[in-house]
Order: sequence, then C-alpha cells, then structure tokens
Amino acid sequence: MKRFTKYGTPIILFLILVLSAAVTAFAAAPPTASSTADSSLKSFYDGKLLKITVPQKAGATSDTIARIAGKYLANSLGVKVAVENLTSASGLVARNNFYNMAKPDGLNLLLEPTGSVMGDWAMSSAGVNYDITKFQYLGGLKRGPLVITASPKGPYKTIQDMISSKTELKFASMAPGSLITLSNMAAVEILGLNAKIVTGYAGATERALSLAQGEVAGAVYNMEWAATQAKEGQLSILVQIRADRDSNYKDTPALGDVVKLTDYHKSLLAAVIPDGTMMAAPPATPADKIQFLRDTLTAIFGSKEFQTEIVKVLPPWLGVWSGEDVTNIANNVAKSKPNFINAYADLTKKYVK
Repeated sequence: MKRFTKYGTPIILFLILVLSAAVTAFAAAPPTASSTADSSLKSFYDGKLLKITVPQKAGATSDTIARIAGKYLANSLGVKVAVENLTSASGLVARNNFYNMAKPDGLNLLLEPTGSVMGDWAMSSAGVNYDITKFQYLGGLKRGPLVITASPKGPYKTIQDMISSKTELKFASMAPGSLITLSNMAAVEILGLNAKIVTGYAGATERALSLAQGEVAGAVYNMEWAATQAKEGQLSILVQIRADRDSNYKDTPALGDVVKLTDYHKSLLAAVIPDGTMMAAPPATPADKIQFLRDTLTAIFGSKEFQTEIVKVLPPWLGVWSGEDVTNIANNVAKSKPNFINAYADLTKKYVK
C-alpha cells in the first residue's frame, strides 16, 4: 500500500499524459487518401442532376426499380434524380445512345435487365452499336427463373396441353436477341412444340394484353412478375425454363421434369444469360467515380429499407450482384458469343416471325 502511494500517482499521471498525447495525435492526423477522395466525390455529387436511362416504359419493372433506387441515391449523394424512359426498337436506341453519347462523368447511369443489354449483343443482332465488355457495371439485383405462361381463360392449363396441341402456338416476345426470346426458343425446341415466336412487343404489359385477348397462346416472363400476375388471376405459370426447379419456386415444374434432357438441350440452357437487373455507367467513366458509385449502391442494396420496398414490387428478395459480378457475367457472355450464335442462329430462323 505504501509502495502504491509512493509510486502510483506519478505512474498514473504519466499514463494520462501518454494517452492524452495519443488522442491529440490521432485527432490531428490527416484523413486517409480514401476518406479524402470520398469526401471530394460526395461534394462533387451534391446538388447535381443524376440521370438514369431506362429502356422500358414508365411503370415497367425496370422503371419501378430505377425510381426506388433513384430515391435512395438522391438521399445518399444529395443529387436530384431524373429517370428517362426510352423504348424505341425495344430499347436498342437507348442502349446505343447511352454507350456512344452519354457523358462519362458519373452522372449518367443505365438500368435494365442483363438479358436485354447482353442478349442482342451476344447474337450480333442488327443495329447493335455497343460492346457489353466496356460498360462500367456498378451492381445489380438477382432475379428468379424465366417461365412459360398462358392465359387462365385459354385452353392451355398445363405445359402438357401445349405439347399435345395440334394447332400452331404463338408466343409473344420482345427483340429477337433478347433473353426473353432466347429462352423462349430454347423451351420450344426442348419441348418439341409446334410454335412460332412473334417479336417486337415493347414490354411485359403489351405481351400480357396480347395473351389476354387470345392473339397468342403463351409468353415468357420472369418468375417474380409472373407470380404477381398469377395471384391476380391474370396469368397461369406452366413451366420454369431451367433444367431443374429453382429452390425458391419448388411448386412449379422445370423442363427437366417434363422431358428427358439431352446434351443438346443442356447446351441450349447453358447459353441462357443469368437474369437480373443491372446498373451501369458509360465507358471511360473515371475509376474513382465508378468505385464510389459501387460502394454507394452496395450500401443501398444492403439496406433493409430498400429491400423491403423492392419486395413489395418483386417478391421475394433474391440477393444482389456486385459490380464485379456483373462484369464477370458480361465477360463470360463475350467468351461464349460464338456458342450463342451457333446455338440460336438456326433456331431464330426456325421459330421467330
């Protein structure tokens, strides 16, 4: 006790001085390079106008996602957000203009399904004037499987009804090189349907209207959109365009449940692009802004508030892609481009009207 009285006070005073110096030094230390860059970029965005191009009409799924994401970007960056809907040539004009004309300043973004932007390019469709490997991908939302649907009021209650049909079936689709059309062709070929695919429909609503009016027998949709319509009695979901059932939708049969899949069938399915909604910036957008936007979107996509809003539109929540994930998908599609053309060129001639 005497020893503590004799030496304790000086030691405690010494420790207090050391800790005070450390705190002072920490407080006076300059911010790191990354924090300085983030602060500078935050200042850059504050009060600016950020434009999101959506190659679909207002009210479509991508448009809804863009407006929800735009609200969170506005709150995070202090920007004003404008969503521009451009639908000419099933969105091809919008993609071409964005790739070739949008200013690479970090204030111009593109949002649409992976299959739309990548499918036409993979098939070397007429009019494509962009390269999917040069977009600067920021991230995306995963989507469920694509499915064949029919009208609940029509004669086709199951996929077997379509297989047994003696009359030619018509399917409503979008651009010839879109993921919707590629998947539709794969399903028709695998199931051996007597069918033609009518392309040129602007979006999901137009295809659904054609289906309801009996102009076509079926249409391919993403499962989330189809499920919401099925709950309202607007669609019947017949089969997943997959080899096996998606774990999130085990009640709906897959192609492998209906027919024995050959190696050829599996090669057609392997060429199908993973479905999701991606966001990208134009080529040549500065790397620091790309990373800043990627980090911002990662935080937004990871927030429970954002996920809750998305689930109200497209249940269930299936997860996100990072910017690197979407970049890898694009690069893999580029490597497989000859396979896309070889697998689907003849099918296009056979089935697409």
